[in-house]
Amino acid sequence: MTDTQTSGPQPTGDNNAITQAAIAIKAMAEEYHEKTRRDARWTKIKRVFIVAFFGTCLIGYWAGLSRFTSKGQIGNQSVPSVAVIDIHGEIQTGGLNDADHVNPLIDKACADHNVKRILLDINSPGGSPTEAERIVSEIAHCKSLHKDKAIDTLVESMAASAGYMIAMHTDRIYANKYAVVGSIGALITYFDASDLAHRLGINQEIFRSMPLKGGPSMWTKTSAEDAAINAEMVKAMGTDFLNDVVKSRGDKLKVDRDTLFSGRIWTSDQALAMGLIDQQAVIEDLKQGPMKDLKFVHYDDRSPAQKLFNTEAFIHSVMSALNTPTIR
Repeated sequence: MTDTQTSGPQPTGDNNAITQAAIAIKAMAEEYHEKTRRDARWTKIKRVFIVAFFGTCLIGYWAGLSRFTSKGQIGNQSVPSVAVIDIHGEIQTGGLNDADHVNPLIDKACADHNVKRILLDINSPGGSPTEAERIVSEIAHCKSLHKDKAIDTLVESMAASAGYMIAMHTDRIYANKYAVVGSIGALITYFDASDLAHRLGINQEIFRSMPLKGGPSMWTKTSAEDAAINAEMVKAMGTDFLNDVVKSRGDKLKVDRDTLFSGRIWTSDQALAMGLIDQQAVIEDLKQGPMKDLKFVHYDDRSPAQKLFNTEAFIHSVMSALNTPTIR
């Protein structure tokens, strides 16, 4: 009889079950770890994407904010240049286009030896003749110091009343073909809220040392005497304006005084034929023509943000319109 001997323990049903379970657990662990690695990689990708997205937005925001708060290049030009100075909108004391803002720009441009020409870019319906007179005085001062430095005007859309009052004192007036100029004369305006005040029971008591002291008020009807004085003043101021136009434009004018003094505005074609402007042009024409060898530099000491949010000027304009007669 032959005995068959085997070495080591023989596998049983229980051992097979344990082995299979271990293999399954190991596979599940490996799958879990692989899923964890995949999730970690995807999380990193998402984080990189989010950081890149917000980084791009931040850069764009700062770039836009920089442009929104940036100011013009004022003074000390390195190459022969044209200093472009905007007079856009109503010309009024405390506003964006008053002499306190415009005159320092003219002064700095005038003092810079590399600024060969100054170009007033005017787009204005008019405004305060006092502010216009101050700007004209600064132009005259610059010309007296630097006789070889030309000061020109470019009318984008409109140069009326006080806007034209400034333009006519420059060396040449260029105007867009579709611009309008003129409104030579004067105007006094104020609100009459006397009927509303009467309905609301509001009365304004006025005590005058003399019958004509103080002038009209928005809360009371204008007297015949005040109306006559206002008419006299506005005609005198308008006549002064007309005389200044005749003197400034001189032999260039091809129209009689009565036509000029109608108070109307004129198209660019009409203004050219009348001698109110010198040439029809847009800024590109100047860059490619008489000023082609010069660098155009925008002179402005205010940022776009300051222009947009200039609430002080807005409030001043509203209160002035409501409370005091406006002379234009």
